[in-house]
Amino acid sequence: MKVGDLVRLSSYGKKIKTTTRVVGKDGLGIIISIHHGGDEDTYENTFPYEIKWFNYNKPLNHSRADLKYAK
Repeated sequence: MKVGDLVRLSSYGKKIKTTTRVVGKDGLGIIISIHHGGDEDTYENTFPYEIKWFNYNKPLNHSRADLKYAK
């Protein structure tokens, strides 16, 4: 995945209740940045994809497992 790709929640991402409450099960978003960090176990390394969801006004961070490409 790269900046500018359209994404949706994967089946794994839809199981996370806090995410689906904000984004919705059929939400569409765009990757606005990808945080590349060192070997540290930080929030940005765990959830490096920053997504701007079209039905939510604030960007959210996600792991790769939470996302899939939008068709």
